[in-house]
Amino acid sequence: MQSNGGLTNAQKFQGKDSILSGPAGGIVGAVQTSLKAGFQNIITFDMGGTSTDVAHFNGEYERQFETEIAGVRMRTPMMAIHTVAAGGGSILRFDGSRYRVGPESAGANPGPACYRNSGPLTVTDANVMLGKIQPQFFPKVFGKNGDLPLDAEIVRQKFRELAIEIQTQTVDNRTPEEVATGFITIAVENMANAIKKISLQRGYDISNYTLCCFGGAGGQHACLIANTLGIKQIFIHPYAGVLSAYGMGLADVRILREKAIEKLLTGNLISELEASFLELETEAKAELEHPESKIVIILKLNLKYEGTDSILSVNLTPPTPLSKGGEREVNYYNSVLMTLTQQFEQQHQTRYGFIKLKKNLIVESINIEIIQQMDTPEEPILTRTRTTPPKPIATVSIYTNNQWQNTPIFPRNDLQPEDIINGPAMIIESIGTNIIEPGWQAELTAKNYLILKLTPPLLRGEGEEEISNLSLSFQENQQTSHPPLPRKGSAQKTSHSPLLRGGQGGLKADPVKLEIFKNLFQFIAEQMGITLQNTASSVNIKERLDFSCAIFDQNGQLVANAPHIPVHLGSMGDSIESLIAAKGETLKPGDVYLLNNPYNGGTHLPDVTVITPVFTPPSPPLVIGGNRQENSLVKEGNNQENSLVKEGNNQENPAILFYVASRGHQADIGGITPGSMPPNSTNIEQEGILIDNVQLVKEGDFLETELLNLLTSGNYPARNPATNIADLQAQIAANEKGVQELLTMVEYYGLNTVKTYMQFVQDNAEISVRRAINVLTDGEFSYEMDNGGIIKVNIKINKNNRSAKIDFTGTSPQLPTNFNAPKSICKAAVLYVFRTLVDDNIPLNAGCLKPLEIIIPDGCFLNPGYPAAVVAGNVETSQVIVDALYGALKVMSASQGTMNNFTFGNQNYQYYETICGGSGAGINYHGTDAVHTHMTNSRLTDPEVLEWRYPVLLEEFSIRENSGGLGKFKGGNGIIRKVRFLATMTAGILSEHRIIPPFGLNGGQPGLVGKNYIIRDNGTVENLESTATVEMNINDIFVIETPSGGGYGHNQ
Repeated sequence: MQSNGGLTNAQKFQGKDSILSGPAGGIVGAVQTSLKAGFQNIITFDMGGTSTDVAHFNGEYERQFETEIAGVRMRTPMMAIHTVAAGGGSILRFDGSRYRVGPESAGANPGPACYRNSGPLTVTDANVMLGKIQPQFFPKVFGKNGDLPLDAEIVRQKFRELAIEIQTQTVDNRTPEEVATGFITIAVENMANAIKKISLQRGYDISNYTLCCFGGAGGQHACLIANTLGIKQIFIHPYAGVLSAYGMGLADVRILREKAIEKLLTGNLISELEASFLELETEAKAELEHPESKIVIILKLNLKYEGTDSILSVNLTPPTPLSKGGEREVNYYNSVLMTLTQQFEQQHQTRYGFIKLKKNLIVESINIEIIQQMDTPEEPILTRTRTTPPKPIATVSIYTNNQWQNTPIFPRNDLQPEDIINGPAMIIESIGTNIIEPGWQAELTAKNYLILKLTPPLLRGEGEEEISNLSLSFQENQQTSHPPLPRKGSAQKTSHSPLLRGGQGGLKADPVKLEIFKNLFQFIAEQMGITLQNTASSVNIKERLDFSCAIFDQNGQLVANAPHIPVHLGSMGDSIESLIAAKGETLKPGDVYLLNNPYNGGTHLPDVTVITPVFTPPSPPLVIGGNRQENSLVKEGNNQENSLVKEGNNQENPAILFYVASRGHQADIGGITPGSMPPNSTNIEQEGILIDNVQLVKEGDFLETELLNLLTSGNYPARNPATNIADLQAQIAANEKGVQELLTMVEYYGLNTVKTYMQFVQDNAEISVRRAINVLTDGEFSYEMDNGGIIKVNIKINKNNRSAKIDFTGTSPQLPTNFNAPKSICKAAVLYVFRTLVDDNIPLNAGCLKPLEIIIPDGCFLNPGYPAAVVAGNVETSQVIVDALYGALKVMSASQGTMNNFTFGNQNYQYYETICGGSGAGINYHGTDAVHTHMTNSRLTDPEVLEWRYPVLLEEFSIRENSGGLGKFKGGNGIIRKVRFLATMTAGILSEHRIIPPFGLNGGQPGLVGKNYIIRDNGTVENLESTATVEMNINDIFVIETPSGGGYGHNQ
């Protein structure tokens, strides 16, 4: 079984093809059984002990040809499977503020607590606690002799202890079963988000899909997952518990071949492609043992818009003899061209929401798939032999819908065709347990398929609201046996953490909702990033991913971000605050603003920030004295306090609720060199166009003329304004995605709740940083740069209030070079360092800064004044600040301390990249070779893309062996990168640590310094300084050897 979903001969089987062979078997099993059951559009949901795998199918298998697994990028065909660390063995814990599910797993040993092997609480235990797993109907294979049932009593004991712990720390009086429900809610949200990634974010409406549920733990959560996603039908095969194995038996022999084309799609190219397909077909069929037996051939073209790299696959119908010859052939090829274009545009519209009508299509590559169909077993037909409904073998209590409910248990083997089971109910079998939640109905078919359907009352929006909103956390007004959460006006008081002091309306932080909202805020930022990557035009954003997206509260405080570029994320809050200060009272719905001013919240000029305020959406007509729920965007509480209208927001006087922002590195924003990264600039004007809170969209109208005038103004205008405009439009689209997602969240949870939890996630980050500070000690460090500038930092730890003072007094004054770093960059570096000291999954947000006092003297080169040059401050000085901070705290040796900014171009081409190096060693770990470190998180352009797009050849890209600093723990090695030029261009290098080596700590040795040099076509070698601009001629080679990380500890 191969990762691509096909079988192959054992002699031809290779390790690279086996990485996802097990999950691929599950996808094949799910698809083939679903098709036999009559379901064409499915979401596969495979929940096992350690993780959950999900995939999308709507007529054909989806594959990805480049995958990253365990940090290793592999280019081999694999099923498009998304995995999330949520399984039956995922460990449950409370961190003092939030409920946590995984990613750690108890595994098979020790396994869950109920396995009688001293294991931790897990998702499986939560289901035991809730009665959704009944030990008496579970195999008795536990205990020392392997003959005992699951231990339900230890589970109840552990949840009682956990409930007491939570109550002690948070004054939250949940019962043990409510605690278990909270953990299940979070696990369900995590799994539902995984499904959204492979469906909704790619433009698929899955409300009419069928959820094909399998895996050992899948049946316990299927209804909850479907409720969360709005899916109304679930399919459970009789072999669902072992469907991955069964799927391997249903798989066909598949041979995939690919050929690079990279040509313009025209009618004339079709005949050339047919010849290429014939070659691939002959080659592939040669591998078949019986080449003429039940063969199906699928031909695909991988197309993209010219100048972009987002590839979509379209099908090519093999030609018939009637299509050949003379005019018929010309008409045929034109018809094929039209069909291929229509397929591509339809997919592009669905996936990205737009098409480019006048843009040429490029055939990036072609694929052929040869399928040799195998014989598969016929599934038996059951007959109904009784006229009465099935009788349960037992009735038990399960905790669902926030209460204990009597629930009948039916063995699946006792059911017959046309039997209907209404939830709540349990259907047990030897390889799984299926929970039919309230509001769901199960029916057995003649082929022993279990089909679950949402019952009509809930489909009409009637009945018990909480059943259809199980993904929402607990209803705060529910009647329970314990006191409700404190509400506005509550007399309860506490001196606990900020999370317990109360937020908007006096609400206290709910530990379940805190985790859910933290994940939701991050998910929204990620969706923004995906939209930006998909719709951008430049290599910098689309390929190198040199962009960041984040959401902010109404005061401009960072709430959550996607895992993008740290130097962007830590400084964007200053950009939002500058817009509020300058334009706050004049902002209107539909407005979007643009800025890159380094002295007003920006970093350096190529990093352009697009900011969109989020306003109250247009309200429906008010009904005075009528049913407020119909006119409120809130579904929780159904009261005026939670209504958007109540907060003084209406169409005549809309209020700003939040802000969203995206920052992207423009390939060129003007300046004295292509790429806008001049190594020798001495003032800001030489680095490009300075933009200070300029309006980009006015009440929904894109101001393209004004933007074009701006980009082409000044002494050094942008070289390719069309690309700038396209990328800025992509940033606008990304922001709009964030706006819509936030408003959807408001509609779902209520404005008051969303605002409150924006504050709570910041409070949670503050608490986490204070915990990290509590174990630190005072320190200071002085770090010299190649240009002679010195960064001096003194860190004082206050153990009493768990805070830190970071003082940069003594740092060199403003520099005449471009290594000055705006104040926002220094803040971003401090934020990054202290966030990394928190060994926990929290968003990088404004709360991380609350325990920190940062002193940056005016006039030093970490707080320069206009018109100081700053382009290197963002990419180079920021790295040195980080290393200095780690040095003062004595936790990590210096990493390469540079981004090795390499630019080249002319009037026709502009390119920019940052290059990896070695990371520093630390306590109990070695540094890493060839990795981007600290304030950058972009990736290198693929060699094929680089060479296709630009007249260069990548001669060498290798690890610089034995360059890392020695010590008990060794620093990471740098790299060697050689680029040969095939056209005359200007090239520049902006780097650091070519003179001063990255330091080691605690006796560790420093890493090697980097080198920059040119090998001319005649063999002459020209050594370059840390920063240099050179003219490259044809066949000249630019060589960059990057620095290495410092070692840690004495080498014994």
